[in-house]
This record gives sequence, structure tokens and C-alpha cells, in this order.
Amino acid sequence: MKRITLMVAAVSVLMGMSAYGQSGPPDIIKDSTVVDADTSAAVTPCEDITFTVYYFHGNKRCMTCRKIEALARQSIEEGFADDLADSVLTWRVVNFEDDENASFAKAYKLFTQTLIVSRQIDGKEAGWINLDQIWQLVHDEDDFLAYVHDEVMAFMQAELE
Repeated sequence: MKRITLMVAAVSVLMGMSAYGQSGPPDIIKDSTVVDADTSAAVTPCEDITFTVYYFHGNKRCMTCRKIEALARQSIEEGFADDLADSVLTWRVVNFEDDENASFAKAYKLFTQTLIVSRQIDGKEAGWINLDQIWQLVHDEDDFLAYVHDEVMAFMQAELE
């Protein structure tokens, strides 16, 4: 898979970042599962542009909800291993019904389990998208994996076009 390169970051900064969503999430995330890289990685000039894929779930988690989480995680870990290792991309699992995470529900207009891809510049959210086809594709694993991968990749490379 292609890695997000310094060129992508430079072009993104030069072209400006377009907002895909409205207001961003808070800095508080309770009970999140994070797939992060080794923090001893070399510092690169593109560290100020990062991406997070959030899987938001509620208090009650059915078999289908758990399958969505597992498939989304698989797609991210297999398709973006280099970006995860370089801390360009992180994976987080968040219960949006926890009181401490309630602002996520408001910021992203959450009412059910959802995948959100967020772009941060200098630690501040600069745009986001909701991968709203996950429920329709959950029973076709190949299509689900491809959808998540393709949407995340397109979002990460959006400023090149």
C-alpha cells in the first residue's frame, strides 16, 4: 500500500484543507483502544498532519456491531500498516454513550455505531467524514474491507486532486 509521504503533506498544506465536517471532537476519550506506533520513531516534517479512524459504539453491542468493528480494524491494520507505524494514522474505539465522550455524539451527530475518519493539523481537527455505508456492506466482507480502505485512502489523499 502507498504510504502518505512528505509530498502529500506539503501539497495538502499548500492547497489548504477543506472541512468535510463541522465542529471537531474534544480531546477527552475514555476507554479508547488505540493502535499506535512506537513513539521513538524519527521526527519528520509531516507530523503536524495526522488522521484518526474512530469506531464509535454505544453501551449495547450486538454481534453485527462487533463484526463492523473487527472488519474495520482489519481493513485499517492491513491497508495502512506503514501509516500506523509512522503515527500518521491511529485507530480508536470509543463508546460515545459514556458521559465523558458525549460531545463526540454532538460533534459528529452520532446516534448509532459509526466509523469516522478525522484529519488533524497541529492537533486540531481540520475535517472529517462518516463512512456511512458500513451497515449496508457488513455482510459482504470483501466489499466492506475495500470500502473502508478506499474511503480512508481517498480522504487521506484528497488534497492531491
